[in-house]
Amino acid sequence: MDDNTVASKIISFLAGLHGLDVFFVPIGNAAIDLRTGMIIRPSFNYPDGLMLVLEYAPGSNPDRIEVSTHKLVNSYLLRHAWAEYAMNGGNVKDYFEHIHTRFSRETGNGL
Repeated sequence: MDDNTVASKIISFLAGLHGLDVFFVPIGNAAIDLRTGMIIRPSFNYPDGLMLVLEYAPGSNPDRIEVSTHKLVNSYLLRHAWAEYAMNGGNVKDYFEHIHTRFSRETGNGL
């Protein structure tokens, strides 16, 4: 998938959040949730980033699903905000608003 699609930008952004990292797959970059082991990658059906693909461990049934980007991303942004709060103190809502604004600016997706 083209690295300039909104979906690819979303994956790159997610890979930089707390508890996630870059995961290389033959079809392009993905992100891995280090807590659950789920792989998050762009959906070829939605290059605009409307849906993303979650891949579970081999042998799982189902082994992959397409999920709504805004629901998935908001949960990861909230998890990131809580991690920032735990490390630095302050206000979770402020951290969430900051990371949400940065997400919108860097990906072109306003959720």
